[in-house]
Amino acid sequence: MRTWAWEASRSVPEDGRTTVRYGHDGRDGGLHSIARVGLTTVPSGSQEVVYDPENPKRAAFVSDMPENVKGRRNLLFLLLATAAISFCLGCFDVFA
Repeated sequence: MRTWAWEASRSVPEDGRTTVRYGHDGRDGGLHSIARVGLTTVPSGSQEVVYDPENPKRAAFVSDMPENVKGRRNLLFLLLATAAISFCLGCFDVFA
């Protein structure tokens, strides 16, 4: 499920890499948290998260998820097929 998480705490250790802990409401009515560790820039405000309604502690930030994986896979397949056809046409010298 998708929901919004708000900043609950922030810490900056001596190495300067920020850790931000976000809280989100689960479908079970409980409050759960998710952290971003080792940040060099600090995001402000709330972040969109996706979590498993059966296990709300299992969550991920939407911004960390890959976009359109199926489209990328199809593009890669198309490029490989084109390269294979070009290679075969070159090997057999079809246009000569």
